[in-house]
Amino acid sequence: MLDFYCFSILNRAKVNFITFPFFSFLFQDGRTSLALASVSSKDDIVKLLISKKANVLIRDNNENMPIHWACMKAGHSGIIAALLKAMGPEGTLYFNKDGYAPLMLSVMAGNSNNLKELLNPGWKGQLSLKTKQSNGDTALHIACRKKNTDFLKLLVEAGTPINIVNNDLQTVLHLAAHIGCETMMKCLLNLRADPNIGDKLDKTPLHIALECGNTDIMDFLIDKFKANIMARAKDGSTLMHLAATSSQASTAMLFLKRGVPLNMANKSGAVALHIASINGNASMVKSLIQKGASVDTETKEGYTALHLAVQHSKPQVVQTLLGFGARVDVRAGKLQEMPIHLAAKIKDASVCAEMLLKSGADANVKLENGESVLHLAARSGNTTLVATLLEEDSNPTQKSNCGDTPLHLAVRHCHRSTVACLLNFVFTKKSRQEGIMLVNERQSEGETALHYVADLEPNKGEDMYEYSDIAKLLLEYYADASSVTYLTNESAFHFAARSGNANVLLEMTRHINPSMLRKLINKESANGWSPLFVASEKGKKEIVNILLKNQARVDVFDEHGKAALHLAAENGHEEVADMLLKSKAFVNAKSKLGITPLHLAAQNGYTKLVKLLIEKHNASIDALTLPCNLMCKYLSIYLSIYLSIYLSIYLSIYLSISCCLSDQKTALHMAAQNGRIDVCNSLLRMNANPNASDSDGQTPLHLAAKNDYHNVVKLFLKYKPEIETISCMVSLLGGKIYFLLNVFTNNFNHFFFF
Repeated sequence: MLDFYCFSILNRAKVNFITFPFFSFLFQDGRTSLALASVSSKDDIVKLLISKKANVLIRDNNENMPIHWACMKAGHSGIIAALLKAMGPEGTLYFNKDGYAPLMLSVMAGNSNNLKELLNPGWKGQLSLKTKQSNGDTALHIACRKKNTDFLKLLVEAGTPINIVNNDLQTVLHLAAHIGCETMMKCLLNLRADPNIGDKLDKTPLHIALECGNTDIMDFLIDKFKANIMARAKDGSTLMHLAATSSQASTAMLFLKRGVPLNMANKSGAVALHIASINGNASMVKSLIQKGASVDTETKEGYTALHLAVQHSKPQVVQTLLGFGARVDVRAGKLQEMPIHLAAKIKDASVCAEMLLKSGADANVKLENGESVLHLAARSGNTTLVATLLEEDSNPTQKSNCGDTPLHLAVRHCHRSTVACLLNFVFTKKSRQEGIMLVNERQSEGETALHYVADLEPNKGEDMYEYSDIAKLLLEYYADASSVTYLTNESAFHFAARSGNANVLLEMTRHINPSMLRKLINKESANGWSPLFVASEKGKKEIVNILLKNQARVDVFDEHGKAALHLAAENGHEEVADMLLKSKAFVNAKSKLGITPLHLAAQNGYTKLVKLLIEKHNASIDALTLPCNLMCKYLSIYLSIYLSIYLSIYLSIYLSISCCLSDQKTALHMAAQNGRIDVCNSLLRMNANPNASDSDGQTPLHLAAKNDYHNVVKLFLKYKPEIETISCMVSLLGGKIYFLLNVFTNNFNHFFFF
């Protein structure tokens, strides 16, 4: 509709141009009248507009100039000539938004007259232009993709180098080989295109034709172009490698007849046999071996064709290689793996593994880390192979270097069916006693399989309840929930509390009698933490709820005198703190340094938690930490008795400094000295004493000033602007004038110096 409207304007303008000056007018899409005339074949109007000095360089919304529009349409040679005359040679060098120059657009439009008009002036700069597309094609490449031999000849005759390359360093011969156009190949042969130029991967047109399966083009390149059949790609691949990749056995045999080496390796040391094995081409593998390829040829890392066939789960190739006597005991790679190890790592390679076992592979062979084939199968969840290995007398209780059994790994990687297979085999085929020993076997750090499943972090995927199923299975097979780790003395309850795995924790509570359960839930680790401590520190609400329902004690303290409430407050876990307090945790409980949960919440800036403790649970707002001078004195005496004099002096000084950080301070002190302005504001609103002094006589205001928290200082001045407090603060600062000026802006009436 817009074009029809514009055409009517153009026709009227032609009649009376003087009285209707519109050549600089822009339409909705950004086109000028000249652009519209160019696209609508209005030769006379184009010439008229140009004669009236219409701007030929104005771009529309897609950055098209009139010359671009003219080149996109067929039969506009006269318009193109007029525009070129007005623009000069530079007119052919402009790109539109899509990254095409006029010459490229003419080739794409397929109009030879337009193309000839652009080529007539002999401006060669346009011939080497590349599109702004990623491939960077020239006009010659575009003509090749269009399979337009006439345009190809015109462009070459105009001076375009026949071997010009795009951004991929491909010539038009590369493109013709990819397309598979024999007519184009004959044209390029006549134009003497070079068949041995490599692209950015050093692949020649012959390599490209082979990869695309264009056998006729390959023959044409070899017979007519005399292409070099010995050329290699950047990774060292020969034509034999590529033939093996494309699964063309007949082509590979043809190359062998033409003299391409059979056993030439690429950069990774792989020969054609390796490549064919990876791609699962059993017939080619057979043909290559029959032609003389060594079945046990190794890559740089020592991998044989059998390794690679197993690794890529190609059972037909595995069978073929074994039939030709491939060795099953060759070790390869950084881990020195045999083919049977690789089969065990892959969940769907059971068939390959069975073939290897039947061909003499050792089911109990270990890696350098002590893991056996059974360990690897258990980790990958290959239950079928696990069952096969157990029947082959693999030892289910054997340990890796870090003490893991296959059961540990099956649990760690959440393979329930594999866990069931292992336990069922030992309990039925061995003995109940051996089964109980296996399920409670501890690795080097003392963790059992139950620890492992408790340590699995819960997710919302398909395995959400599989963790609890594994835990249930272990407990049904007599897993001991009281077993603890060697160093930290933690049970599976501690692990579940840390990971937040509520389903596993619930499963454990269901399988343990109430009296024993209460002991386990309150069992302390080496640092005095029960599972409730761990869950409180991590903020695991669901875990805390389960533990509290099962009589977890809230009135116990760790080696520092902290309760679970302290840990929740210290880490800002508001809901956990509320749950603990509802379960009768003491809100004003003090640690060995006299620190309450309120002190910790204030110190770390948890405003909501501070309000909860005071307003809902009546925490003492002005509770003081313990005086530490006496404590430090006793500790210093103790250290001097049991440690060397120099070390005791050093630690005594350190303790004195540390103690002073919490020496008879209120929560407001803690918040102020850490710059927690929101907490300070809330505490002051709840009538915390701003004049409370610690053992050194310092108020919260002093501590804020001492630590350069001027915003906190300003806050205190709003509540208590006494001159005496200010003068003490100035004395304390010892000349921090810039800080004081910042604090006392608009407060000069309160400013006083000693």
